[in-house]
Amino acid sequence: MCKYVYILSLLFLCSCAEAPLVEKDTSNQETHAALAYTSLDPYHIDGKIHLPDVSKRGVQPTMIFNDITGMLDVKVGRGFHIQMREEPQDLESLKSEWSFDPVWTYAVIQEDSEHIVYSKQLPDGSMQQFHFLALIQDADRSMLIRSASMEEFDKEQAEMMLASARTFTWNSALAVSNRTNAIPQ
Repeated sequence: MCKYVYILSLLFLCSCAEAPLVEKDTSNQETHAALAYTSLDPYHIDGKIHLPDVSKRGVQPTMIFNDITGMLDVKVGRGFHIQMREEPQDLESLKSEWSFDPVWTYAVIQEDSEHIVYSKQLPDGSMQQFHFLALIQDADRSMLIRSASMEEFDKEQAEMMLASARTFTWNSALAVSNRTNAIPQ
């Protein structure tokens, strides 16, 4: 019985002892992560995009390219799931698709020439979700970036994904060289 008291008191003392706090200098890593772009070349998209700070979310981005739809799904933890595809569209034609949806009622929250943040809700008002559409255009091509339509997001998450989508840039030098190499001489 005495050895149990000894073991319990030892455990109690160890659990009460305060470990010295060691602060790790992550300022350089955070700055680097905030400025880092993710190349999309391995996924058949000629560009790069800034994704959320991995150090704050604690997860790495997951990127899956769907060969059938040509859509790249990018997920970073919960609350961040965008889909992107090079697509010759305009925002008005994308908004016109909403009129064919028999389930959801759509409302534009914020809009400009390249981006839309919108809400969709059930007619009885029981469920509301927020999404975004972005169309990033170059001279002869356009990239559609949208929130995953089958996921539920709040307004803050939709705006965060839109902020990431706005950072998309084309690798124009690579695009010119790839098109030049593709032309038979």
